[in-house]
Amino acid sequence: MTRPNDGTRTYLLVAAEEPFDAAAALSKFSAPPDLCVRSPSLEANYTADVAFHGRYVRMIDEPLLARRRSGESEGDYAWRCADALRALYALDARKTFVISDTYVATVRRPLLLDERALLRIAETLERAVIAA
Repeated sequence: MTRPNDGTRTYLLVAAEEPFDAAAALSKFSAPPDLCVRSPSLEANYTADVAFHGRYVRMIDEPLLARRRSGESEGDYAWRCADALRALYALDARKTFVISDTYVATVRRPLLLDERALLRIAETLERAVIAA
């Protein structure tokens, strides 16, 4: 896990299928997040409800965070995951809580990332597609 510096934006990525782990992971932030970006899935909506338990947090549904679609190639899926990470980077938020059906679902643990780590993962995904 990358330890973010005080002056950088942070991203906490959690799996939509683990709502209680996601709620517990919120303690990794020093203050509540100012934005929640979630997959449009029912699982992600439920996970957000469990994690925030009635507290208001600005939320955005991001289709790029959805799980792999039927007929979607491995390469296209990897490109979409990289695009999702770059979309997170483009948002104007200091602390972003991300509920995903994509990348984190394969890692199965919360990831606390700073800006550089987020972009490094996106680049790694893209390089893997190019190399394949």
